[in-house]
Amino acid sequence: MTTMSRKGSNVFNEAPDQQGRNDEYYANLEVHILQYPTREQFLKLMSKASVAVRGNIVGDEEIDEVMADDMLRGGLNQSLEWMQVIFEVGGVSRGVTHQLVRTRKASFAQQSMRYANMGTFNARVPVRISKSPEALRIWRKAIEASRQAYQELTNMGVPMEDARTVCPIATQTYIICSYPLSEFLALYSYRACQMFYPEMVALMGLMKAELIRVCPWLEEHIKISCEKTGPGINGLPHKCMYQGFEMVQGNCTFEWAVEDNRVYKSRKVDR
Repeated sequence: MTTMSRKGSNVFNEAPDQQGRNDEYYANLEVHILQYPTREQFLKLMSKASVAVRGNIVGDEEIDEVMADDMLRGGLNQSLEWMQVIFEVGGVSRGVTHQLVRTRKASFAQQSMRYANMGTFNARVPVRISKSPEALRIWRKAIEASRQAYQELTNMGVPMEDARTVCPIATQTYIICSYPLSEFLALYSYRACQMFYPEMVALMGLMKAELIRVCPWLEEHIKISCEKTGPGINGLPHKCMYQGFEMVQGNCTFEWAVEDNRVYKSRKVDR
């Protein structure tokens, strides 16, 4: 028995645009929206849903914009799950997509490194590493070693599903993300917080920009969790909602990112 033999392993399915780039900051990170609710669709469905508890059929001409918009503010708003938003994302790192796919009420279609030959794969440099010449030198050395190892393994006829194991999570990939509208609003509220991984925060910003480009009426509802809170301490406009272990002061640019203004802090983390 040979470990190199696997049906279809020698088929060359070259992944497009893999040029061996090391993209710094968010160069070549792209988001396009593929599906979104129109204002007319939203008003019609939400108007009907708002009176479903009464059990009466609402004619299309009986649209209640106030009741429909209230669905975005609370109450029995499970009908927001009926509206889908779908994004196409390119140039995002595997590290970020590992986090994206944790969202349970979403659906994804991602580039397969088991199927696609990644060639001299593109990689995304983390922001903090790109700012340090010495850290960037070490990072580039490791990435080039991974690229060389991947090339040598695939040239030997090693199946791509095995060769891919030398690729780092900085490897750029392609993914389609489908969310119920309610789930995207919740995802943005959580993941757009500046305390999360910078590439994830940047991706959330690009998704928001694409969505409000075609649905400007949604802009006021796409907010980070802290932006939805009431006043904080000492006249601050909001409270900090971050629940991680890191200090928010000095790491978040919002004026209300103050340790004593946080809603939640773990009592077991040594500060």
